[in-house]
Amino acid sequence: MKRNTLSTEIIVPEVVTILDNMPFTTREQFRIPVKECVHFHSKALPENQVLSNHYDCIIRYRDCEFYSVEQLFLALTYSENRDILREIMKCKSGIEAKGLCRKKYKDMRDKDFRVKEYRIIALCHLYKYLSVKEYRDRLRETGDMILVECPSGSDRSFGMVQNMETNIFEGSNCSGRTTMIVRDMMRKLEDEAICEREKELGRKLNDEEREIVVVEVCDRVRAKFDADPVMLEDSRRVFEFIEDENIAKVKERRPKFKKVPELDKGRCLVLDFDYCIFDTSADDKYRKCKGKKDMEKAFGMIPEYKLYEGMRKVFEYCKENKIKIGVLSSASRALIEKALEHFGLPCDAVVGFQLYIGMPDAILGNRLMTKLNVREDQIVYIGASEVAETQARCSKFDFYGAAWHNPANESFTSKGVKVLSSPLDIIGVL
Repeated sequence: MKRNTLSTEIIVPEVVTILDNMPFTTREQFRIPVKECVHFHSKALPENQVLSNHYDCIIRYRDCEFYSVEQLFLALTYSENRDILREIMKCKSGIEAKGLCRKKYKDMRDKDFRVKEYRIIALCHLYKYLSVKEYRDRLRETGDMILVECPSGSDRSFGMVQNMETNIFEGSNCSGRTTMIVRDMMRKLEDEAICEREKELGRKLNDEEREIVVVEVCDRVRAKFDADPVMLEDSRRVFEFIEDENIAKVKERRPKFKKVPELDKGRCLVLDFDYCIFDTSADDKYRKCKGKKDMEKAFGMIPEYKLYEGMRKVFEYCKENKIKIGVLSSASRALIEKALEHFGLPCDAVVGFQLYIGMPDAILGNRLMTKLNVREDQIVYIGASEVAETQARCSKFDFYGAAWHNPANESFTSKGVKVLSSPLDIIGVL
């Protein structure tokens, strides 16, 4: 193929203008339903972890390499202090660098930090796009979906926080918004270049040829920024510092960056806990009572649980056929794990009530899929309650009602839920 003939003078001004208009002039607060967006953080679904600012990768900034957006962001943020820069560059991960700066240097940022922080993060997202193919690929896959950063804390500025009652994200989402700006901006430039190339050749480009054009567009954008960065003084200081410190010595201490793991194939069994695996009525007065619960006594009642007949054979069948088993329940994760251990039932992942999040909630389903490294359409979820059925609909799991404890469960029959009369019926489903 011929090299891209798209003019640098056409591409670059648009890029510079968009990033130079950061930060956002106001801190708008948005409300976005969870189901209407792609949300990401460092422990998100495997395919979305690449979107996180903490994702380990190689980001080439000018002639230097950084190992996450977080590290590059902090280097630009503390660009005036060479001693802090030195410590940031010695950190082995973005999380480590963030912890260092929060603990020791929170009050030592540049005086105009708040004015520049959103332009800085936008610049970091742009360079990640230019440097990391799996990041570009995942952003293209998101199409026009809203991207939301949902960190584990309560940050409503860079990210958003989920309202558990309404299942809605709330916050400014500046990190997600800058990611969308970069995605939409680069996609427009790439589409224009691909269209131009197809006119030259008089035919559609194949996937390999399209990727060549994408790389050419990225190289042209990078060339402009490497020569004349948006963050002029900050980038120059960082670049000069890194040259002086000899970044090659630092790189030897870095761990290899990780890629998005491929999802496991095949179906996966997920079970509810109460009245599905076990008859747990023995601890009703301690754990399921109104008022204050006595979890210490509830744990002591685990030996009194009754394992439903045929359930052990289900676990054995899954082990023999290499089918993953998960448990998703509103019960305490520690209680579930202790009960499984007591009865000798192997399990690949357990997600229970934690951090004030209980069923039904999409977050719990996402955590389970992350632990099992599977998609929602691979999961067969067996539950004994209406809450479990609602959780299945929320997470888009294939659901079957467990009727061996309560055969006349009207909540299932009224909704037309597929019902299993015995644990052994699970084997037939699998």
